[in-house]
Amino acid sequence: MHKQHVNITRILPVLMAFFVMSFVDLVGIGVDRVSKDMNLSATLAQLIPSAAFLWFLLLSVPVGVMQSRLGKRFMLNVGIGVTALGLLVPYFFYTFEMVLVGFALLGIGNTIVQVSANPLLVDVVPGNRASSFLSFSQFIKAIGSMIGAPLAAVLAHSSVTGNFCSLYSVSCRFLLPYGSRLLILMR
Repeated sequence: MHKQHVNITRILPVLMAFFVMSFVDLVGIGVDRVSKDMNLSATLAQLIPSAAFLWFLLLSVPVGVMQSRLGKRFMLNVGIGVTALGLLVPYFFYTFEMVLVGFALLGIGNTIVQVSANPLLVDVVPGNRASSFLSFSQFIKAIGSMIGAPLAAVLAHSSVTGNFCSLYSVSCRFLLPYGSRLLILMR
């Protein structure tokens, strides 16, 4: 039986996209903080996540169509860029309206990343290993989701930053160099 080679330089960037997917979980972490900072009612605060999560319902099919025309890697990079923009907006403009815009961009970027990363991963792994790599990709996403809350707590109470919004900056510092590496490593 012929054994297919696993090319880690092609697989690793796509697996890191699943880590990027976990950044949308910052919305859930941010609801409580935004609610306190901006004196929002409980009802209004609980509507904030819809600014991010509604976009998957609205955009997943159109993004899939665009992906078939423009390419999976291109769309994945667009998603990473939109996610980065969504992380930067609340960092630089911390008002209720800009938080909603940032969370919406985060949701749009996450939708694009989710729609593009799974089929791209299937394309770069040997066919007989696709299901195991798809399972492993969810493990990577879970790691990102798991470290978000403790990282937010550390940054919020840090004497260096003392600001919850620093979490967006830290996340973006990971994201921006990663997007350019994806373009380079996947040739």
